[in-house]
Amino acid sequence: MAALGVSPDYQGKGIAKHLTRLLIENSKREGFWMSKAECSGAFSAKAMEKHGAKLEKFIDYKTWEFGGGCCSKPKRVFEDQVDKVAPHKGMSLMILRHFPEGKDSEGFVAKTKK
Repeated sequence: MAALGVSPDYQGKGIAKHLTRLLIENSKREGFWMSKAECSGAFSAKAMEKHGAKLEKFIDYKTWEFGGGCCSKPKRVFEDQVDKVAPHKGMSLMILRHFPEGKDSEGFVAKTKK
C-alpha cells in the first residue's frame, strides 16, 4: 500500500484501522518479515503503533537540516513551510516487525544479516 487516506465523510468508522490490519495480515501470510510506514501525520503514526509498530526515526520539519555540500551550509528546508502543512509537524518512520508462523525474532535477525 503506497498511501492510505479516508474521505472526511467516512472518517471515524474504523476504515483505516481495518485496512491497516488487513495489510499486515496479508504481509504475514505472504512471508514478509517487516512492514514500514512513513507517516506525516500523528494520527497515522498512532494507527501503526496500535498494530505494534515502533517509531524508528522522527524528522521534525522545523529543525530538520538538509546537509550542505562541500561549499554550502546545512539548510532548514521545511522551517518556513511548517504552518502550511499543519497539522503535519514531521515525518515518522514506523517499523513493524512481524514473523510468519513458527518464526521468531532470532530467525529474523539471522536472515537479515546474510
